[in-house]
Amino acid sequence: MNRLSPLGCALVRGAGTVASLLGPGGRGLLVLIYHRVLAVPDPLSEGDVDATRFAGQMDLLASCFSVLPLSEALERLPSGSLPPRAVSVTFDDGYADNLEVALPIMRRYGVRATVFVASGYLDGGLMFNDAVIQAVRQAPARVDLSDLGFGVLDLPDVQSRRAAIGRLIGELKYRPPAERRERAMEMLERTGGWHRNSCSRPGRCAHCATPEWRSARTLRHIRS
Repeated sequence: MNRLSPLGCALVRGAGTVASLLGPGGRGLLVLIYHRVLAVPDPLSEGDVDATRFAGQMDLLASCFSVLPLSEALERLPSGSLPPRAVSVTFDDGYADNLEVALPIMRRYGVRATVFVASGYLDGGLMFNDAVIQAVRQAPARVDLSDLGFGVLDLPDVQSRRAAIGRLIGELKYRPPAERRERAMEMLERTGGWHRNSCSRPGRCAHCATPEWRSARTLRHIRS
């Protein structure tokens, strides 16, 4: 891993200082929000950082910022007593890779994080967006979803699959929760990723596994 030069770190510190001046008393708080930290890059999940990039980001935080647990940072924010370049790290949803991939990296750099766990998925299951990604991932080059209201998808390459994922998630996002989940699971079933009669709680695939309860309890080690 290439570490920042002293000049590079000074520039980052300066940018962080400028951002923190927006808070009460000129001492604001930057909050980083992650969802997943992948063991290896996933071409269909460009928004999720992989382990190598995450390690670089944690190295940067530890070297150039004042990293605080979110609970401490929120207590100090109103009084303007935060240190310069204060930052907190958070994770949404509580994927298993937060524990298995991110935690060892954060321990290496002495960074703690707060995890907001989606408790409805502790015993398995998929969020609708994960079901869409998995369905498109394993779909053939052309799949007809017209009867589900999504038309015919032509998926000859990675770029077209990324575009399809974005469109499908966008179309489902603001539908009632039960409806969007049902439509997403129908897509997954159509592409062979789930069989309704044999599995009532999908979600144990390598790409979309969510933490079991024992993993969620262990996430206490990385939350504030």
